Amino acid sequence: MVMDSFPFYMQVFTNGVVLSCYYILVALGLNLIMGIMHIVNFAQGTVYMLSAMLLYILCEELGLDYFSSGALAIAGTAGLGILMERFLFRRLLGQFLPSLVMSLGLLLAIEGAVWLRFGIISKAVSSPFRGLLKFWGASISYERLVVIVGGLLLIVGLFIFIRHTKAGKAIRAVEQDREAAILHGIEITKICRLVFVVSFALSAAAAFLVSPMLVIDPNIGHTPLLKGLVIIVLGGMGSVTGTLAGGFIIGFIESIAGSIFDPTIASIFSFVILVGILLVRPSGLLPYRM
Repeated sequence: MVMDSFPFYMQVFTNGVVLSCYYILVALGLNLIMGIMHIVNFAQGTVYMLSAMLLYILCEELGLDYFSSGALAIAGTAGLGILMERFLFRRLLGQFLPSLVMSLGLLLAIEGAVWLRFGIISKAVSSPFRGLLKFWGASISYERLVVIVGGLLLIVGLFIFIRHTKAGKAIRAVEQDREAAILHGIEITKICRLVFVVSFALSAAAAFLVSPMLVIDPNIGHTPLLKGLVIIVLGGMGSVTGTLAGGFIIGFIESIAGSIFDPTIASIFSFVILVGILLVRPSGLLPYRM
């Protein structure tokens, strides 16, 4: 009986890890910008969408291979982060409401431009990962395996970067005490630029990993943005560890509920759990510093 159920449980587990990695990469980028600049970038989901669209253009319209297209899409998106930080968000450092309005305006403007360019027909990127990995009666597609391995490597890499590199320690110093960081010679503008580059690159990496599994249209950024915000509130604002915990909770809740019910009910479950946890811990699960 247990072995007969193993493929089902393995599928639920696999879906949970895939969803968690997908959501966490976007949520980490959101949380970094929140923690350092004290602003909410509602355009983060749009950044994910733009990277997916750029991947489609390079891969399907220009004929580049998937990996070269992904590298260029991530680099281009990181460059966009530099431009947005320099000419738009730097002026709004620490100003919550103006930055909120700015990011919403960017979201609508960029989505409108993409609608004009691509229309209403959904796009798709051809997957370079074919076949299934089978073991003990269960099977996992190579597409999902790539998302799991790539997502976990990026998450671990970011954690090592934040905790054990000079630039990462500077980011943590600015997040914990901006004035003290300035007195120690840390340039806030450089840190803000670095955070935007890392944040945008994480969203682009998420798009690179999951695009072969999903259709691409101007609205695809809404779900990762919404789930990213839920994860940040659930885990605790400014907490990388909390973001990881919140991401895995939401990912596995949706996987389990989606296997039993339908995806709409699965999404409702994640919000119900969020409300329940916040009633007990209003500051989130792990409201600690980076």
